[in-house]
This record gives sequence, C-alpha cells and structure tokens, in this order.
Amino acid sequence: MDEGMVEFKDGRSKSQLCLLASAPVLDRSRLDLSLSQTWNWSEAKADVDRCSSALVAVDFAAAPLGAQTRSKLFLGFVRAVLETVPAEAVHFMNSQIVVDPNRFLREQDGSVSDRMQSAINVRLFRIEGGECECLMDTMGLGVLGLPDIQCHFRDLDCRAVANKLYGVAVHLFQNGDVVQDGETIPGLEVGENWCCQHEMALVGPERVVLDLNPGSPHAAGGRYWEKRARHTVWHAARAMRLNIGVRISRGKPRSSVMEPCLPRSSAPGTSR
Repeated sequence: MDEGMVEFKDGRSKSQLCLLASAPVLDRSRLDLSLSQTWNWSEAKADVDRCSSALVAVDFAAAPLGAQTRSKLFLGFVRAVLETVPAEAVHFMNSQIVVDPNRFLREQDGSVSDRMQSAINVRLFRIEGGECECLMDTMGLGVLGLPDIQCHFRDLDCRAVANKLYGVAVHLFQNGDVVQDGETIPGLEVGENWCCQHEMALVGPERVVLDLNPGSPHAAGGRYWEKRARHTVWHAARAMRLNIGVRISRGKPRSSVMEPCLPRSSAPGTSR
C-alpha cells in the first residue's frame, strides 16, 4: 500500500507518526490563545484547567504528501490515540481551537466537512474604532500548502460569514488552490457575488490567504495584491511544512487534554 509514501531525491520513504513524551507543564500561552478562538464549547477552559501534562504526537517526512492524504493519516492517528488515552480536551494548535474529544470522535464518522471541523477553525477579530467592523479568517490550511480564507467586512452576520469561510476552506482542501484572482463566489444573498484574490493575511501568522471581498457597502479596509510578495511568501510557507504535532495532556483518568498542532500556528465559533 503506497499511502503515506513520500518521494525524495534519493528514493522513496514512508512518512511516520510518532507519540512522544513532553514536558510536564502545559504551554498556557498557546492554550489561552486557542481558548479565545474556541466558540462552540463553553466548558473548554474548565476542562483544560484540570490538565497538567502532555504527550506529543508528530508526523515525520510527511510534508510532501497531498493535503487530503496527510490529513487522513494524521486525523486517523489522533483518533487512535484518543480511543486509547483518556483525554479531557483536544487542542489543535495550528487551527487554534480546543475541542471536546467525544465530539471529535463523532465527527470522524461524518462527511469531509464534519471531519475537518477541528483541523480548520474560523477566527473572529472585532476592529476597535470601526463601526460594526470585523475580520474573520481560517486557520489550518496553511500548513498543508493551501491558502487560508479571509474576509474583512462590516454590518454582516458573523455566523453566516463564518459558515461561508468554512465552506470555501473545505472546497480548497478537497480541490486545491483552484480559485483564481478576480473570480467570484456566491455571497450571502441571492444574486450576490464576492470577488476573490490572494493577498497577505491581515492577522498573523504571516501567510497567504484567499481574501473574499463582499463589495459595497459591506467591504472594509483596502484590498491589495502584490504578485511578487505572494509568490515569495507562498513558497517559503510551503518549505516550512515540516511536521504535524498533537499534544495530549494527561491528569487523572478522563482529566487529560489533547492538543493537535502543526509546525507553524498563530472568531466567534460557529455551528458548521
């Protein structure tokens, strides 16, 4: 079976998934950042506070794999660990979200959209001084060599925008970076079209995103795209895709936290 096989200059090798011991103290700065962008689990902080240590699951030599293959192997590994090690919470570092492990396991039996709800998160940032102005983006696609999705807007329903961003993100995950600059996608209203273009993310981590422009009167901020900057940063981002990690914090039985993370990680939560 060739799934997970990677081609290198000197030959072929099988990508690997490993479970490693970690430091006994949790990285609270990462956790707190992700908790601030976790919107669909109100008990997340309380459950995380009961956890004190962690294990790390990581893949090696997996960067050249396609997005779908790499995610399938990694999420399957996370599932196997969760079915073996009692965990109180799952912290996906690269998508900046903390997830109920039971919910994660249920999602893995669903559609692609269900399975990716932990690996792709929609973040929300409210702009100070802006009248009903918000920025929403996704986290989780960049490490797989795909652009995340971004929308800078005003006077739109955040839940509806979040669902739109997540839907576009899943589309790119399944089909690749197929949306060209200047193309449009359906907006929130019948007959409405949003223009798309690749540009640098407005909120870190630094990466290329596919920006969705809702047009007047809902578009906020200036839109720009510098071709040279896009290609330079995009290639650098691809080169930094070294591994995927998962941390599982363990306390008393059923009092451990699990933290899936990607090598480079940086909205109200939505029901998708």
